[in-house]
Amino acid sequence: MRMLAYGTTANLNDDYLKIAETTSFEACKRFYHAVNNLYGAEYLHKPMRANLQKLLQKAEEQGFPSMLGSLDCMHWEWKNCPMSHHGAHMGHHGRPTIIL
Repeated sequence: MRMLAYGTTANLNDDYLKIAETTSFEACKRFYHAVNNLYGAEYLHKPMRANLQKLLQKAEEQGFPSMLGSLDCMHWEWKNCPMSHHGAHMGHHGRPTIIL
């Protein structure tokens, strides 16, 4: 869960929690399969035509006509980032950033 929540690596889990890298990966893999089995049929399917129309209409209202999918991410420097969050939000050039 730590790998998913904070985007940490398996090596960090090994150092912090004393769990082997392979054990971390196996636990993540089992978690992914469990979530997919529980929610896959309901949430991981292609949208229906009516849903697509709603999504396209909403996107057009927001100024993104014919846009369906994700936008490119951009990193904004977080100059007032609290010291306790610096390591979790390190981005480009070693400064804290927020991804938008």
